[in-house]
Amino acid sequence: MKKLLALFWLAAATAAMSVFAEPYCGVDKLPNLIKCLPAPPKPGSADFARDVARYEWGKEQRKDPERAALAKRDAIWSFSAVADAFSKPFGMEISQAKTPRIWKVFEDSLSTTDQMRVAPKAFYHRRRPFAYFNEEPLCPKEDGVWRDEGSYPSGHTMRSMVAALVFAEINPERADKIFVRAMQYGESRVIAGAHWQSDVDMTRLAAAIAYSRLQTIPTFRIDMDIAKREFAALAKTRPDSEGTIVTAIMTPTELLDHPALIALLGAVGALVLCFAVAGIYITLRNVRVLKILLHMEKLGYKRSPDGWWTMKRMNEILKAADSMPTLGSAKMDATRQKLREQSGSPVFGRLIAALALLFAAMVALMAIATGRAIVALALLPAAVVFLAFHHAIKHTDKSWRCKESERK
Repeated sequence: MKKLLALFWLAAATAAMSVFAEPYCGVDKLPNLIKCLPAPPKPGSADFARDVARYEWGKEQRKDPERAALAKRDAIWSFSAVADAFSKPFGMEISQAKTPRIWKVFEDSLSTTDQMRVAPKAFYHRRRPFAYFNEEPLCPKEDGVWRDEGSYPSGHTMRSMVAALVFAEINPERADKIFVRAMQYGESRVIAGAHWQSDVDMTRLAAAIAYSRLQTIPTFRIDMDIAKREFAALAKTRPDSEGTIVTAIMTPTELLDHPALIALLGAVGALVLCFAVAGIYITLRNVRVLKILLHMEKLGYKRSPDGWWTMKRMNEILKAADSMPTLGSAKMDATRQKLREQSGSPVFGRLIAALALLFAAMVALMAIATGRAIVALALLPAAVVFLAFHHAIKHTDKSWRCKESERK
């Protein structure tokens, strides 16, 4: 009965800690530690004698106030407690508010690997050292609740080692300091009397097994890459003499990830496309207008002193206009006025084409700076706009040249 209650309590605690976390996969996709790890040492064996000796060593360490305080701090069961423990060796504060991308890969990794300890704890149901010797643990409030839970493997050690592997991958230059802290974390569990030394030793191996599985999960790799970019944006990788990371300016990649910039780029992109569509329409429309006017000149209509066309044979003009597929007779006056107002449309078209080309260059630079091939897809609409305007300008210039040669 106690075994069932302990299993229920452990599963409930794991679920509660993962309410806001998103495990990368279910426990059925993770290695089975019952099959991966050897069974814990049995009483009377040489390995168990070493466990007992280390338990006595841990009680001696409690006499050091500083070490005892660290062991008490490490007994706290929460993600934030683990993050706080590694903030100094990592070189910056790790929190959901200040490092959201790093926090996400850290929290989701731990919520994933937490699942692996449930089965072996219930299977072996090894008694904890303080329960075995019927003694008070160093942290009765934190560790007392785990009295009836299996000691093998160590959940605190699993979290600390997986966290160390995550943080060391993000900031490899601080890996030595990070793993020193992870080793202390495991020792704290022995000093607290909550775990045997063999529990801690085998759990460090279990963390490596768990992390190797995480490396094969695509969503983990994506989150890890984002976390690395966040770290590069927030800090230089060379610590100062105090071991503190110096804040740096945001990198182009992190700047591109900023929601405000994404919204701004979207608005600018929409505006550019609107101008592009309008510009293409105006340019192509003027090509048709010029064709009508050239046809009018062939029919004998002359230009007025102000440079525009004088109509003498209205019926023939309307007939010529009606023969065009897009402009009817009712639109003749409007098109002539439009030509007067937009006689410089080839220049306007060239300006839009130049802007499209500049936009394409900016997108290409962003793709190179951020290393994101998908950004280069934005080159396609820019290229389409540029080619469309180039085509329209080519025909417009041809029509203007034809008009001038016809006039001569």
